Amino acid sequence: MSTLHSTTGLSWVYVLPITAVAIRSIVVVPLSIWSRVNLKKLRNVQPLLLSWMIKLQRQVRRENPDLHPKIYEKMIRTEHKKKSTDIRKHFGISTLPIYAPLMQIPFFLVAIETIRQMCTEESGILGRISSWISGEERHAVITIQDSLGIEGALWFQDLLQPDPYYILPVALSGMLYGSIVYNERVQNRILSTSRVARFSWVSTVLKVIPFGMLTVTPHLPAAMLLYWVSSSAFALTTTFAMEKLMPIPKAMVPCRPPVKPYMKDYLASQQNSSRSAFSKWVSENL
Repeated sequence: MSTLHSTTGLSWVYVLPITAVAIRSIVVVPLSIWSRVNLKKLRNVQPLLLSWMIKLQRQVRRENPDLHPKIYEKMIRTEHKKKSTDIRKHFGISTLPIYAPLMQIPFFLVAIETIRQMCTEESGILGRISSWISGEERHAVITIQDSLGIEGALWFQDLLQPDPYYILPVALSGMLYGSIVYNERVQNRILSTSRVARFSWVSTVLKVIPFGMLTVTPHLPAAMLLYWVSSSAFALTTTFAMEKLMPIPKAMVPCRPPVKPYMKDYLASQQNSSRSAFSKWVSENL
């Protein structure tokens, strides 16, 4: 960043967003494209994986008719996992893109730590981890950039100081919350209903994090917040663009055979009789 600032002559208020967009474009966007291409391949073989699940259920039940239900389900999951691995290898589908969102975290932490050292002598997360591992105090390796104090803009002229009006912290939380909500809608569209219900608590926890950050971000230098807001805005924009240009097909689920007309009355009578028996039992025992 210092090289870009010195060679181009641009103010820090422009250098920081340009750096955020550059890192996102070079590192995060290729990872996102790789993940989406891989997920689309997985969606294409989803019917094959589902059909093998049904076949394995019948096979395990036929070979082991007296199994306990829990052991039966465990055997099916084990066999289906092996078959899914073979199918993914055959079609060249990797499981690594699942961890693509985690791969960008080191780059973000390094960039934020660099900006922190340019603003203050206090160590951040990486500095404290390094000190804890080595057992000795680590000093900043980057000198404070005094020019950050005069190359701001609008209401944050001094990038070394926190935002006096708390606009950048609120904007950051808004960006993160909007990104979480949008990604939740995308996941609800492409995932099966059962998986959405299973992981709904994760989305709820993530929605709380942007508001909890408001207890910390107002005390950060405006330079860090400017970089973070720029990175989050570009991330939300690229996610929206990829969803439009490279949409992921919705997860396929096994279809249910249509109920024949002569079975509808029978099923309705069975349901009514079950309700009547339950009501009778309640009235007699409660």
